[in-house]
Amino acid sequence: MTSLKSLWPYVKRYRLQILAGMACLIFVDVVQLYFPLLMAKSVDAIKGGNISGAYKFLEWMVGLAILIAGIRYFWRSLLLGASRKIERDLRDDFFSKLLRVPQPFLDQSRSGDLLSMSTNDIAVVRQFLGLGMMSLCDSVVMISFSVFLMLTLSVKLTLLVAIPLPLITLAMLKLGIRLHDAHEETQNRFGDLSARLQEDLYGVRVIRACGQEENRCRRFMEEAETYRKINMRVIRLQGFFYPLLKFLTGLAAVAILWSGGREVYFGRLTLGQFVAFSQYVAMLSWPLMALGWIINLVQRARASMGRLNRVFEATEEIEDRRSGLSEKESFTVLEIRNLTQEIRGESAGGEIAGAVRFDGGSLTVRRGEWVGLVGKTACGKSSLVARVLRIYEPPPAAIFLDGVDVRDIDRRLLRDRISYVPQEGFLFSQSLLSNFKLGSRAVPDESATRSAGGVQMKNEIAGFPDGFKTRVGERGVTLSGGQRQRVALGRALIKAADFYIFDDPFSSVDVNTEERIFEQMQNHLAGCGVLLISHRIHSLSRLDRIIFLDAGKIAETGTHAELLAGGGLYARFVKAQEMEEKLLAVS
Repeated sequence: MTSLKSLWPYVKRYRLQILAGMACLIFVDVVQLYFPLLMAKSVDAIKGGNISGAYKFLEWMVGLAILIAGIRYFWRSLLLGASRKIERDLRDDFFSKLLRVPQPFLDQSRSGDLLSMSTNDIAVVRQFLGLGMMSLCDSVVMISFSVFLMLTLSVKLTLLVAIPLPLITLAMLKLGIRLHDAHEETQNRFGDLSARLQEDLYGVRVIRACGQEENRCRRFMEEAETYRKINMRVIRLQGFFYPLLKFLTGLAAVAILWSGGREVYFGRLTLGQFVAFSQYVAMLSWPLMALGWIINLVQRARASMGRLNRVFEATEEIEDRRSGLSEKESFTVLEIRNLTQEIRGESAGGEIAGAVRFDGGSLTVRRGEWVGLVGKTACGKSSLVARVLRIYEPPPAAIFLDGVDVRDIDRRLLRDRISYVPQEGFLFSQSLLSNFKLGSRAVPDESATRSAGGVQMKNEIAGFPDGFKTRVGERGVTLSGGQRQRVALGRALIKAADFYIFDDPFSSVDVNTEERIFEQMQNHLAGCGVLLISHRIHSLSRLDRIIFLDAGKIAETGTHAELLAGGGLYARFVKAQEMEEKLLAVS
């Protein structure tokens, strides 16, 4: 039950509503338990020929039934309403936590698992807190009071009914552990299924282009079949459990009919008392069966909350230290000093990087200076700039802005003063205007129009049915790769920052469009510091300085002309790029 302890702060938040609901529930149960006694008196009155007395008892029963119906509405609203509020708070906190955990945690987590947790697992916890706790309270009250009232009617019959109860408890203990393990595996398999579905939906164009529809469909069906088999294991356990409870309660009913009938026959029990006792036994059937369902639900909730706690208990990003810098602070020098750090399996720039070690690299970018960062694929370029923005935490005393360690600068201030375009031009399923203004909501719409002109999209947007109000679909699926990349670039240009970092912003743009965008950028970003990652020689040749990165080490530094004249790694890189461009032109 340890995993469920983390729910206490949420329960405590709505304790008054829950206590009020429990009070109404207990009141309804107590009143409901009075019904068999009224029925006993009514039966005995009829047997004795007192018809008017029987009618009187029947009137009481009708009145109490109306009262129970009204109060039952309130306790259901209170208890189930509280569980819905806790579900909302859990989901809000879960999403908030995902935004605060370090990027490596997200890299190691599958999105399908996280989606399953935010929907399926939280729904199970809500069901446990709502119907589960409600049924538990109802069962405890009904069983306790029913047994007490049955003892007042006949100790002998009550002891006879009590024989199957230890067997029911034993069944709960034996099956409870197996149900917990089965439910945890079910949730894990559901995460696998969700992850595969999301991956296939996102890559459906590639699947169709490669003619892999049947292959992917077969794999999905295999995953679905595995999930079905695990679910069937849970169903078989439940299928054994509930009939067992029904069988044991049925045995008790047969025993009461036999023994109770004899008690009535020999005059040791009135007919009305026998009817009341039978009613209490019938009323015990649901609470006893509910206990089995509650045990099942507790195991599911434990498994689900255990999965959720892996996220809630994850270490959050390093807390920002107070550097004394104001939100209006302006920076003039970005410096990396002797950065030494090993990275492995990061998704910086939208692609998973291999093992790279930064080994004492240093570079400086000043405002008004345009610096290029070049290197072979997976040499650590995107990982390096991700540390500047603290997307991945750099080591202490390695990256500075005006001599202040970036680890001592508030993340919001840091990311406000540095505008960044990642390698993956990610767009949200909103309007073009919302995507342009993401991160700069306060700027007027005219700024988005000017930015669209700067990235050569103004005329294209004018041709869309709804202009800037056009919705781009999930991940910008309605736009081409070049259009998505230019919107992401335009988003960064709207921002009034001190430094701009562009991670391969022209990879999906043709050369002529790149030329026009670059000229606009030079005018717009005059006086700002720019760090450009690119493989386009045309853009690199116009930069003030180029740094060539090789396996995490800064191998060469200089202007385009100087590095070409040196005949080193950069010169060979340029020749390879020029040859590739010629081959593409010929093809």
